[in-house]
Amino acid sequence: MDRYQFEDLISDYLENTLNLAQRKDFESYLKSHSEAKLLVENIQKAKDTLSSLPKQSTSPAFMKNLNKRLSVERMKKVAPIQKSYFRFTPLYASVMAGLMFAFIFVSIEIFQPGESKTALPRKAFADESSMPVKPQNETMPLLELNRTDLAESDTTDYEKDEKKKKDYSKKMRFVND
Repeated sequence: MDRYQFEDLISDYLENTLNLAQRKDFESYLKSHSEAKLLVENIQKAKDTLSSLPKQSTSPAFMKNLNKRLSVERMKKVAPIQKSYFRFTPLYASVMAGLMFAFIFVSIEIFQPGESKTALPRKAFADESSMPVKPQNETMPLLELNRTDLAESDTTDYEKDEKKKKDYSKKMRFVND
């Protein structure tokens, strides 16, 4: 007999419902294992203590009322407890946060103060005295070109703008020289 079989048969042994062969096998296990004998004695003491307690009387309709109460409790639907942020579930809170972010981003893009048509003074990040001043009569070369010049000019034509490459061979020094 192993420990699991022994534990299964303890209540049958205490109630004296084991057949003769099982009872002898159980008692031989008790003799060979002292902790098993101690366990059976403790269970027997607990059983005796419980039987010596005074009996409590209940109303005759106690079981009927208990079963009725249990059936009512089973019928109740328990609402799952959900976390909420300002009465939003996490899903709706994240959707609302995304919509607010999109609204603010679109609002900034539409109503940018830098691109407004009214003349608003711009604040410079650098000191204006350190910036070079262009004369008013100087214009950019692109603005001087006519439409025909624009059509004839080709930005992929590198033969006209080929720069002379500098020769650095006389200025180079190697580490071991």
